[in-house]
Amino acid sequence: MSKAHVLKRYSFLIWILFFVLSTKAEQQDYYFRQISLEQGLSQSRVQCIYRDHLGVIWIGTKWGLNSYDQSELKSYFHDREQPNSLPDNFIRFITEDRLGDLYVSTNKGIAIYNKAENQFQPLKYNGKPFNAWSYLQIGDNFLFGGEETLYQYNLMDKSITTIFPDIDGDKLKCINRIFQWSPDVLITSSKKDGLWMYDLTKKKMYRCPFVKEREINTIFVDSQNRLWVSFYGKGIACYSKEGKRLFSLSTKNSGLNNDIIFDFLEKDNQLWIATDGGGINILDFQTMKFSHLKHISDDEQSLPNNSIYRLYKDQMDNIWIGSIHGGLFAIKKVFIKTYKDVPLNNLNGISERTVVSIFEDKDTLLWIGTDGGGINSFDQKRIHFIITLLHTGRKLPLSQIFLKMSSYYHVLIKGYLPLIREPHRCNLFPLSMTLFRKENFHPVIW
Repeated sequence: MSKAHVLKRYSFLIWILFFVLSTKAEQQDYYFRQISLEQGLSQSRVQCIYRDHLGVIWIGTKWGLNSYDQSELKSYFHDREQPNSLPDNFIRFITEDRLGDLYVSTNKGIAIYNKAENQFQPLKYNGKPFNAWSYLQIGDNFLFGGEETLYQYNLMDKSITTIFPDIDGDKLKCINRIFQWSPDVLITSSKKDGLWMYDLTKKKMYRCPFVKEREINTIFVDSQNRLWVSFYGKGIACYSKEGKRLFSLSTKNSGLNNDIIFDFLEKDNQLWIATDGGGINILDFQTMKFSHLKHISDDEQSLPNNSIYRLYKDQMDNIWIGSIHGGLFAIKKVFIKTYKDVPLNNLNGISERTVVSIFEDKDTLLWIGTDGGGINSFDQKRIHFIITLLHTGRKLPLSQIFLKMSSYYHVLIKGYLPLIREPHRCNLFPLSMTLFRKENFHPVIW
């Protein structure tokens, strides 16, 4: 057989395998692209992500700002000798106004990035830089969540004012999340001093009356105007727009696999939940059941890291994931999943990447013949592989055709005709070519 013909057949069979696995898999498959220290990221903990109007991805870490334009990764740092460098290397958030100006919040204030001159200009209140942990854009104004107050930045005249001079309660609190709860009411959270609400009409700040807990990790308002609150180490609670607690979810009463929640994101009628150690938990709003994206040891196609700090959906509906230890992950839904060759006893791949034949039995078990790696079986319900027939010490001859006779499965291998009844059990019988005739068998080939 010519090399070209072998490659053509190999490609066709592999494509069929991918199609079958993808259409039968119960769980949605995703492709992950990692940008980490190895690719030049300034630090492995990603704290914030933003895609600007030019399509550049901006990545804020605990040590430096990074930009990625799909071809080049650049880093920006504070430089004492350069007054127009980044104010500090600890990045809190990144956003952009309607004119395309980029805002970068650091531990030493907010800076506006001038792309043409490659300079950072500090944003000042009363002549001094101010710290901000969160933001919300309303019309021609940015609201910045500061320490004990909210700053209002007017995009038209560039003026900065405080909405209120002070907030009662913990004087050290920082407003780390801001959402619009209703047309006239904002809801904010602080890590150690609970939830606060601000009436835009009455210009009054007051404690949230229906959430009494003080230790809040993060909050989120979904498209149904429900409030999701993460209590540190205690899972999450969901509240109606009237302030009624609808339900609570934790590892004790639901499919949530981790009670430390760092971030939320809504996509396609699902709530994506970033956890510290449990990967990404996905709650389906319709069924109220969880699925999970997690790192699996020895599976290079799984989520690269299980400690997730930030979730971000860009204007193109792409999801970006900021991890605590593994950098940035770009995630995309796929309908074809690739299984490659893996070490012996690894259930997440096949023994040899050259596939020459495939057979599906009545129990939906896929039998896969390889060139040199023996026979593999794939359990489509449990999503794992079993190497059924593998000669150790020498390359197994080409396994070319699957044949079904009675309750046995037969594989044509040079010199032998194995009879296989179960994935782990097979017997080899010498093949008599005088007895092996085409009319006696009915091959099933894809």
